[in-house]
Amino acid sequence: MKLIDIFSNDFPVYTHYIMGDNAILSNSSIFRKSYMPITHRELPSEIAKLNDKNIKSLLMFCKRYGDFGYEDNIEEINFSPKIDWIWSHVNTVQFILTLAFHLQQKDERNIKRTIMKYCDYNSTNHKINFSTSVKFKASIKSWSYNEDLSFLAHQILNDIVNENISSVKRIVNMKKDGIFKKTFIFETLFEVTYWLILDAVEKCEIRKCDQCNIPFIINNKRQKFCPKLEFQSESNCALLYRQRKRLEKLEENVD
Repeated sequence: MKLIDIFSNDFPVYTHYIMGDNAILSNSSIFRKSYMPITHRELPSEIAKLNDKNIKSLLMFCKRYGDFGYEDNIEEINFSPKIDWIWSHVNTVQFILTLAFHLQQKDERNIKRTIMKYCDYNSTNHKINFSTSVKFKASIKSWSYNEDLSFLAHQILNDIVNENISSVKRIVNMKKDGIFKKTFIFETLFEVTYWLILDAVEKCEIRKCDQCNIPFIINNKRQKFCPKLEFQSESNCALLYRQRKRLEKLEENVD
């Protein structure tokens, strides 16, 4: 018996997006493209680069990848404003991507720093989309400096990722040739993103960019920079790195 995994449902992208009523709205009915986000392994790092002080970069992201699929998943957010839901997930992706990288490096010092930065219940600077799991909240509140950091970090990753992919639908079809086909259906870009991070953690495929220092999922073992985007011949980070090194060399020669 053979089992095949299939990742289904294309996501729509329109030509223009604007901010309106504390939410991202499509400003045009003109359909630009559809695509399968599960094939875009750059999604986690591109989301991690967003921040709530730069709405322009968020709208540019939507022009490239769509509007996150919020309307199809309204029950998850308990009627919170759409933009708050987005930033909550953006911060969560930043957190678990960074934590996963330090776990992969077995860097306990930075594991501790990451947990303390993002899991401070007294801080209003980071609104993490934590799960409602009592076990998870208890693990954070009871954490101490003597805690097994690696164990706690894995527990946090497991809980957050599992909670945020729990709505992914799986449909199984058996064909006459004895092949089982499992089709996974996603409703939001964030579900796809958490799935990609989980897959990368399992394969130890997370690396930190030599230019922007944001962790990303590698496409090959020699990759040192964030992946290039659609229609690009080279990664933005690779280009900036080369320009920066050239400038540093020129300044050294002047001195």
